[in-house]
Amino acid sequence: MKEAVEELYEIRKREKVGLGKKTKTEPTLRLALLKIPKYENWKCPRCLRMNSPKTKFCTKCGLERD
Repeated sequence: MKEAVEELYEIRKREKVGLGKKTKTEPTLRLALLKIPKYENWKCPRCLRMNSPKTKFCTKCGLERD
């Protein structure tokens, strides 16, 4: 078992597989981090109401969005 582990280590070392390279067995988290929603609700700082991303004014207190 120890010999097999050492051999696999040497193979990876020769191929220079690092954290930034994709392999079939190691999924990348970078793609998950790039998925950012385009539209998000915004919270009014005065009344703390969650508003639609399309509205320019708060639907409760009428405060204008930044």
